[in-house]
Amino acid sequence: MAQIVSLKNPWKVIQVLATKPMSKWELKEKSGLEYPRVHEAVALLENDGYVKVYDEVISEKRLSMRIYGLRFKGAVAYLASISLEPPPQIGEPDESADAFKERYTKEKEKYIKHVEYLTKFLESYGKLLNYPIFKEIRWLAEHCGRFIYHSILDVAKLTEAFPPFPSGASQMIKELRKQKESLRKEKWQMLRHQELREKLVVTVTENGKETKQMEFDPFADVNQRLSQIEQELEMLLTKENEWWERGFAERLFERIVYLKSERKMHNEALHKFAEELLKKKKELEIATLEKAVKLFSGEDYGQQGK
Repeated sequence: MAQIVSLKNPWKVIQVLATKPMSKWELKEKSGLEYPRVHEAVALLENDGYVKVYDEVISEKRLSMRIYGLRFKGAVAYLASISLEPPPQIGEPDESADAFKERYTKEKEKYIKHVEYLTKFLESYGKLLNYPIFKEIRWLAEHCGRFIYHSILDVAKLTEAFPPFPSGASQMIKELRKQKESLRKEKWQMLRHQELREKLVVTVTENGKETKQMEFDPFADVNQRLSQIEQELEMLLTKENEWWERGFAERLFERIVYLKSERKMHNEALHKFAEELLKKKKELEIATLEKAVKLFSGEDYGQQGK
């Protein structure tokens, strides 16, 4: 499991958010953590792309509250932590038939409860994330059987272990996080020491002659650079989650396509989703090669740059 969600407090926050999106104050009440610990955990998870702000509401005390929920990456992390054990098919050594039957009944009831809880989680976050595979889980279970639940959990573990995101982009995210943390420390120092926020007058010279004087605001400069990095980081985290969504779907579809169902496997939402994935796959991996084939065959002669 990824390092950040193996930490105690962030992992508690993910578990609570798996029930539904909520504010930091609700997270405090549900998790049993102190508010400062909740604030720290949410900041870490948000910075690492596991959670995001879904909404902003006004409390009874007329205070603005952000509602946090899991991103796709966070949902996968939660799914990867789940173990779903089917009821036993054979008895233990020296176990009587009656004892096995009683144990089987209890384990089956427990298994069904876990499946139903998992179904509700997938449907709930399927709607929030607009992810057809999760939204159509009951349809998939009807046509594929409970195999689909075990496959989803297996694929979640696989996706966690081998993230479907370019290593270069992941490295860029790490670098932006370092820059963000450095600028936040710099800003904090300026807030603590007034003299660091004083505006400076910079003299611009050209060819050894003074041309003009410019006022430089170091605090505004730090805020501007911090805002820019936060926007770039959010864009990359959004892209990362999109890659996770596609990678998860491809790995799950690899399993489903080999199943033989006695029913017609027609589902418009999943059909449209698979078409969109195929189109994106072509754009990312095939389109450039197709253009290269035409280019070197002479078909594109005179068309370059148009």
